[in-house]
Amino acid sequence: MKDKYKVIKCVRHNFAGSIAKISRKKDDNKIMKRESDYSRKEYKILEKLISDKNYMGVVHLVESACEGGNPIKDSGFYLRALKEVAKQQPAERYYLSIESIAQSAAIAGVADENIYLEAINYILTQRFLDLAEYPILQPQNIESACRVLASIAITNEHASQDQKINASNTFKLALERVKNSIIAQEKRTEEKPNRMVEILEQAFAACSNPEICRDMYEEVYMYIKENPKLSEEYKIKTLAEITSKAIKTPGVSHTKLFNETIAYLKENNAGNLARSLAILLDINKK
Repeated sequence: MKDKYKVIKCVRHNFAGSIAKISRKKDDNKIMKRESDYSRKEYKILEKLISDKNYMGVVHLVESACEGGNPIKDSGFYLRALKEVAKQQPAERYYLSIESIAQSAAIAGVADENIYLEAINYILTQRFLDLAEYPILQPQNIESACRVLASIAITNEHASQDQKINASNTFKLALERVKNSIIAQEKRTEEKPNRMVEILEQAFAACSNPEICRDMYEEVYMYIKENPKLSEEYKIKTLAEITSKAIKTPGVSHTKLFNETIAYLKENNAGNLARSLAILLDINKK
């Protein structure tokens, strides 16, 4: 008998650096009554692992609890694990653990944004140095944060409207942290704007709050447009890209910047891109 539900595959990161694809199936002839989350053995195991200070065990337990046809969906379970692991320092050592817990919550479809806010807040720990004008972020931490955001977007892609994770403030926090920090060992001028664009596009993909997405779009747009260190070629390509995705994202509208982008492209001999955006505006009625 064919599966009643489509297989959902999500990308997850673990300490060995391997990628696991999580498949969730439910057969028509094997529908089981969901066990109450609070009575499940995983809760007792979690408390024992925390008591033993076995934080790797906590991570592995949470990873397994989010899988299969009967995942734990109680946000308190994931928050308990996350808060205990987050007490451990330095963040540079434990950020992958926090990433894994947040990803597990996203895979299980847990909608409590507090989990994701706490995770991003911990992962994007800024280091303040006396001689630096801005705080420092490690590139591997930014990559980790982006994987968490991507997990939310992937889950929302397969979820019904009333089951989507609304983590708009999480995306906003990630963008602000990256924008207002120096990336350690930054090799290219485009590295920071590229990361900002990545976060913005994940917010679009996650169908986050349209107003917050609009504000994020404007913030990224202005950062790129007014950055004297970026080449004109980069600005043309990137502004056209993010504007195109903003136009296509339901509910997101910014008439002033949409028209400003079209005019900017025309002024810089990118007429084909300008025409494409104009057509998109007409199709999407924006």
